[in-house]
Amino acid sequence: MRSTFIRKVAYMVVALVLFAAMLALRPKIEEIRHDPRYRLAEETLATPQDVDMTGATAILVLGGLRGIAADILWNQANELQKKQQFTEIEPVVESIIKLQPHFIRVWTFQGWNLAYNISVEWDAVEDKYYWIKRGIRFIRRGTEVNRHSPELRWDTGWTYFHKIGKSDEAALLRKMYREDVEPELDAQGNRHEAFNPEGEDNFMTAKSWFSDAVRTLDQEHARPKRMSDVPFRSYPAHAQTDYSIAREEDGQFGEVVQRDWLDAYLDWQRFADYEYLVFETKKVKLDYPPEILQPMIAAIAMRDRMQAVEAALAKGTDAAQPEEQREQIERDWRSVREETPVMLRDFGDPAVYMLRVNEDDTAAREAREAVRTALAKLPSPTAAAPLTQSGPEGDALRQLAAELAAALQKLGSMCHEELYWMDRYANMVNYPYWRERSQAEAEMETIEARMHFYNAEQRYRQGDPETARQEYEDGLALWEKVLDRHERIRDDDLTQEDTVKIVHQYLKVLEQLDEPRPETLPFEDIVRKLAPPVYNDEMMQVMSEMQQAFQKLQDLPPEEQEKKKQEMMGRYEELRQKAEQEAVGRAATRAARPKESSEKTADTPPEKP
Repeated sequence: MRSTFIRKVAYMVVALVLFAAMLALRPKIEEIRHDPRYRLAEETLATPQDVDMTGATAILVLGGLRGIAADILWNQANELQKKQQFTEIEPVVESIIKLQPHFIRVWTFQGWNLAYNISVEWDAVEDKYYWIKRGIRFIRRGTEVNRHSPELRWDTGWTYFHKIGKSDEAALLRKMYREDVEPELDAQGNRHEAFNPEGEDNFMTAKSWFSDAVRTLDQEHARPKRMSDVPFRSYPAHAQTDYSIAREEDGQFGEVVQRDWLDAYLDWQRFADYEYLVFETKKVKLDYPPEILQPMIAAIAMRDRMQAVEAALAKGTDAAQPEEQREQIERDWRSVREETPVMLRDFGDPAVYMLRVNEDDTAAREAREAVRTALAKLPSPTAAAPLTQSGPEGDALRQLAAELAAALQKLGSMCHEELYWMDRYANMVNYPYWRERSQAEAEMETIEARMHFYNAEQRYRQGDPETARQEYEDGLALWEKVLDRHERIRDDDLTQEDTVKIVHQYLKVLEQLDEPRPETLPFEDIVRKLAPPVYNDEMMQVMSEMQQAFQKLQDLPPEEQEKKKQEMMGRYEELRQKAEQEAVGRAATRAARPKESSEKTADTPPEKP
């Protein structure tokens, strides 16, 4: 009896202690419960009215078994898809999201499944669009339940951007989306709000979702989980750029499109101005103005020049060095002494532009001050002895030069690291090209050139090659001026492919008019560069023999292998040049044919472009 009483008393004491602890910790528990960093309950992941009571009940009843149940249902959905029983997939997916409403992969995968995998099973564009809409609606529901997920918002934007705007049927899908402004009824008679009530373009809708994803990322102080920060944040600018391109492809030009391109340029500038994390404590922007880049480049040049001076001095001084070598050392040393003060003066505040180390950029400031201190120790250039002079005076000057070299090494290496990461991150999404492309496309001459190309294609399709030729020539003249001003755009593969396509279409118009190829073809260097190789039967036979011969060369000595290879390659090159000459001759013969007495009319259908 006594032991039972003691046990009861002990239980009561433990209960009282736990109760007191709960009272003491209650404020902290409430703080954690409402802290956005801790999302442990349904109420913190969605507003109370969004909580699905059926799903919440299923979660409560199944407890730890809901993961197993979700796996079973997932396999069932896959089996239904294999059997193409698409209408039966939806209730299974609904059951999955009731069990795992905050498992992001469920929303991402099944939204992708509906918009991509199931939509391609249908032939009619209307049916494809129906399933794309289903997929987008599904992912959008996921964003309502998971308000703190930037990935789901990005996935929603991507489906608008890519599946509607980049597919083979993009022209029709984009038109259907713009016109989808009326509410609709489903098969069960349920009324749904309009899919695109404002009649917005799909690229602008995508931009809104991409921008919302970036805002959510910043609010959560998070980083993307499936890709790096740089590409994730680039898509608002990509969407605006593609919107501007699509507007011109739809035949819209003038100041309206110019504003669209200017918006794209500003979006790319904002994208580059964000501070991207390199390491845990270092950040870098993707673009700097010239007044910042120039002193940084100068610091790297001074570092490299001093390294060259030290390497040359290491070989000896005075008589041990040839006269020409000593003169080169003195020239490099003089340029360092003259240009380093200018670099320091132009550097500005490294706390703003240099790689950040902690918050106060101590390392960058110290490196700059070390260069300034080392410079101050040097005697004036007029009083200084030659750096290559032997003896104590030369040794003292070289010691001071070594201190300056060490300081420049530190500062130059920091600048080099900054520019390395800037260039690496910028080229990850081809930022320099897109920034300059949007700038170039916003120029009125570029817009007018695009308008001429569009008009030329329309006139060619309508059976008016004469007007098409003039439109192409006017457009190519403007296009050449634009590319002369923007070398980066001219040298980019995308621009060159686009230019070659335009030139080939122009040549096709000339051929229909029975006019000779111009002696000076516009952009002939680009056309030749991207021209496909010319083959004939004899060349194909030689290539086949070469492949067989190369396999047998392994048994020959290395010298004999190289000799045989050179002989075969020489023979192949002769045949290639011969084939090209024959192709040029055929083109010249065709161009020299006399014109028909009667001109072509609109009754003669043009060759389909």
